[in-house]
Amino acid sequence: MNTFWEITKRQLDEKKAELRNKDREMEDAEERHQIEIKVPARITSLRSQIYQSGCNFSVFTRCASWLFLSVVDRNVEMTEKNSVISVSMSENVG
Repeated sequence: MNTFWEITKRQLDEKKAELRNKDREMEDAEERHQIEIKVPARITSLRSQIYQSGCNFSVFTRCASWLFLSVVDRNVEMTEKNSVISVSMSENVG
């Protein structure tokens, strides 16, 4: 009976860890989605501001490039953070 209890408890702990990982993945996906939604709006806003101020298109191109790179940097940071968490979670489970 004790062996059955230990095996079942271990399986429950593993499923809880999997559920936490899935929740974290969903939160990260939602955050990435929100960023992806905001980028076109920011670019449109920049384009509008540049048009209104009378600046040339090269300024807009630089701003858009900067915005794109900042989004890429954010995604890299999130990926690195998730890698560290995944490694630490797998060490705790094993």
